[in-house]
Amino acid sequence: MLLVSSLTAREPTLSDYAASKRGGEDAARAVLGDRITVVRPPALYGPDDPETLPLFKLAASSPVLPVLDPRARIAMMHVQDAARQIAAMAQLDAPLTVSLSDQRPDGYSWREVMQTAAGVFGRSPLLLEIPGFALSIAAAAAQLAPRSGPAPMITSAKVREITHADWSIAPHEQPIELPAASYDLADGFLHSALGYRSGGVNFGNSTIISEKMQLTYSADDAKYATFADDRSRGTYR
Repeated sequence: MLLVSSLTAREPTLSDYAASKRGGEDAARAVLGDRITVVRPPALYGPDDPETLPLFKLAASSPVLPVLDPRARIAMMHVQDAARQIAAMAQLDAPLTVSLSDQRPDGYSWREVMQTAAGVFGRSPLLLEIPGFALSIAAAAAQLAPRSGPAPMITSAKVREITHADWSIAPHEQPIELPAASYDLADGFLHSALGYRSGGVNFGNSTIISEKMQLTYSADDAKYATFADDRSRGTYR
């Protein structure tokens, strides 16, 4: 049996979410023993993902982008690549715990993430390093503020996850070979931004720029599905 967990299960003390993922793994192993295979995806992104949309909106318009600890590493992965790797593991019958990643299991720095997001829009904003405690203060203020709408996206627990220094993936956490990821961070962020825009997200006057990829639309499932090689600079609004 395959259990889809999360890389956060590696650090269960960071948040209730991380603890619940580790607890789910432990409970499944207690019942199924050697019949359980656990898969831990890293931070995922892709079209229609509401959690990463604020990053793209900020990258499209802000003259300054925040970056956290320059030593931190964050493994990231396009959701379609994660789905392909999970599907490839579906027939496994081994007591393994496997962490997924794109072709950079060592992860990305915050500077790389922010520069790549801004690059999708052809922008090079100033990158300003901010201390983790500044996020903690903002999260505490958001949680204390009276509200009648949805819960704040940034909480103290989420800040602890975001500011954790090491979300890279070591070789021993990938004990089997899986299909190679199709998207690197630049191509994956481009695909995500195009998907957001096709769904009606307004990025203002920013233009989504691709130097090597052209989007192909699949009318069958009403999704942006595949990319074709473009060889020339393409601009998408």
